Amino acid sequence: MIWNNSLVRIANRPFFYKHWAGAGVQNIKDLISDDFTAITYRDLKEKYRISAYLLDFYGATSAIRNTMKSLKLKPQDEEDQGVSVQKLIAAAKPTKIAYKMLIQKKRYKPPKRVKKNG
Repeated sequence: MIWNNSLVRIANRPFFYKHWAGAGVQNIKDLISDDFTAITYRDLKEKYRISAYLLDFYGATSAIRNTMKSLKLKPQDEEDQGVSVQKLIAAAKPTKIAYKMLIQKKRYKPPKRVKKNG
C-alpha cells in the first residue's frame, strides 16, 4: 500500500490522497512503470482519469523513488546487492522484508578495542 505507509513519506510524514485512492491508486506498483521507473504525469491522468495536482504527483513519485533508494531496491537484472522490486512486490508480507532491511542498515557494530602501548 502506498497510503499511510510509514516507509513512503512526504515531508517526513506518511500521506493519503483520497481522490487518488478512490480512482484505484492503492499500491506503489500502481505508480511504477514496467521498467520500474515512476509513471509520467500524463499516464497517471489517462490511466486513472483523475485530475491531480502536479505538485502532488511529483511529491508521491519522489517519495517512492526515495523509498526505493533507501531500501536499495533494484530491478531483477541488476547484480548489485539489494532486494529486487519484483521480489518485494510479490512478497506476501513486503513490510516484513522492508523492516528487516531497515534494521540491518541501522545495526551498529562497535569498533574493536585498540591496545595501548606502554
